[in-house]
Amino acid sequence: MKNLDIALIFAASVLAGYILSGKRYYKRNIKRSAESHMMAAEEDLEAAESLAEKGNRLAAYHLQQASEKMLKGILKQHGMEPRKAHEAIHSFARIPKGDPILAILPDYSFLDKYSTGWRYPDSMGVIKSGMSQREVKRVAEEIRTVIELARESYGKGVVPDVPRV
Repeated sequence: MKNLDIALIFAASVLAGYILSGKRYYKRNIKRSAESHMMAAEEDLEAAESLAEKGNRLAAYHLQQASEKMLKGILKQHGMEPRKAHEAIHSFARIPKGDPILAILPDYSFLDKYSTGWRYPDSMGVIKSGMSQREVKRVAEEIRTVIELARESYGKGVVPDVPRV
């Protein structure tokens, strides 16, 4: 073997090592990002339930945020980059058809109306009402169940620790 051949073989093996470690890093980051979305969704669920107990209409906004983050977490598990939109229907439609989570996943697009403009008074100064405490609790429990099932389905045990800054 010539020195050039040895150098090429060495370079190829080093490159292959970087590629393989990069794939592991990429998969690890996918799982970390997905879990981060699930954790953020759980925080929104806590906020929604706390606000609903006080009769605060913004509980509906936090439910919408929880559903959006949960759906985006599911997309992340598939290696997909979620859209930068506050509409659950876009994320829901992008979940791959063979994903078993679809069998139990309700359509949360009805929450989209609580995402942005709804939070502000309209041009006549009318503040729109939110959801009942009972409805907030029901939807929050559904979302929590989906998060738990998604974690089981995708293997939470292999999800790396999510740093908090």
